[in-house]
Amino acid sequence: MELDGGAQATTTQLYDDRSIVIGMGDTGTLTFHGHGGSSALGAVDDVMPTAYGETWDVLGASNQSGATAELSAITSGSSENMFTYSNSMVDGVALNVSYTPSGTAEAESSMDFAVAYTGVEGLTIGAAMGEDNAVADTGSFDVTTMYVKYAYGPVTVGVQSSDIDGDTAANSDEMSMYGITYAVSDALSIGYGSSTIDLGSSAVDQETSNISFSYTMGGMTLAGGFIDQENAGGDTDADNDREGYAIDLSFAF
Repeated sequence: MELDGGAQATTTQLYDDRSIVIGMGDTGTLTFHGHGGSSALGAVDDVMPTAYGETWDVLGASNQSGATAELSAITSGSSENMFTYSNSMVDGVALNVSYTPSGTAEAESSMDFAVAYTGVEGLTIGAAMGEDNAVADTGSFDVTTMYVKYAYGPVTVGVQSSDIDGDTAANSDEMSMYGITYAVSDALSIGYGSSTIDLGSSAVDQETSNISFSYTMGGMTLAGGFIDQENAGGDTDADNDREGYAIDLSFAF
């Protein structure tokens, strides 16, 4: 349980992320997320290798100076009071299932399923499917994602494809991503990533790239990323082409 009254909309709620985990040995793990949980698909909506942040992470989804808000990764619905279940069925195969109840965040309940295979050294193959039922009376939005990552020596590469199918073509989007990281040394890693969102409601794509780095020395880590984005939210206005950067310095005691 995390005490953080400023993290939620009302100041009367003093508890941020909170959950109860029940470990059942070989039968798997069941988790109840009172707040702050991710659906099975949401947990893998962007798993591309990066030295710092996803391609869209630095800029965020905020609406800057009247510009169109950018889109983040395509994901499924989530809400408070979620249940998730995880289990490694056989060597190299992991299953995750989540149940999202109806409530303030979701008009209808839904279930997600995700599976990942890691039976070959350095290789990860995964897929997930779920729903987003946040808006009532518009039907279910079906969401899927598939990804492949491979690590060989100091290099890790990955590609991922996601899509959401709505009730109309305008509500159906596709997203493609790739990333590569290189461990220059035990202390320094650099990375490059790119993502493209093809919106059904727009004739242009949102395109974002990220150059990132991470440097660790003892208990100190310095990491950062530089983002270049075009057509945020599928809008061609000049103020929707933007750049941003972030630098983080952290200490472990």
